[in-house]
Amino acid sequence: MGMKRRAMFNPKFKHSKKNRWEKGQAILKGKDNSEIIELIKEQQPDDKITDTDQIVEEMIKEVEEMVAQVSPTFTSTELKKKKKAELLEIANTLNCSVTNKNTKAQIITSIEKQSA
Repeated sequence: MGMKRRAMFNPKFKHSKKNRWEKGQAILKGKDNSEIIELIKEQQPDDKITDTDQIVEEMIKEVEEMVAQVSPTFTSTELKKKKKAELLEIANTLNCSVTNKNTKAQIITSIEKQSA
């Protein structure tokens, strides 16, 4: 139950949130609990659940696209054709712990481990 609705129906807010309390009491006058429950259900939209599901699905798709763009996968034959300097650039973008002292084969294995 939200703060506004709580202030409308909870007696402890009778003096501090006087306007809301009076609105809540006006709603309650002459109505039994089932009618009040129906009023509260009408105020709460059911569309929020489906909207959030759609939003989550869209966000998942966006994240998958971003991951595909950020971390490209390389085959070992493609990596073997590249020069050591190019391999070091790729390794640095993938945050591999590789230096100039590493051999080309070591750089390739670290790139393959990181991109897998």
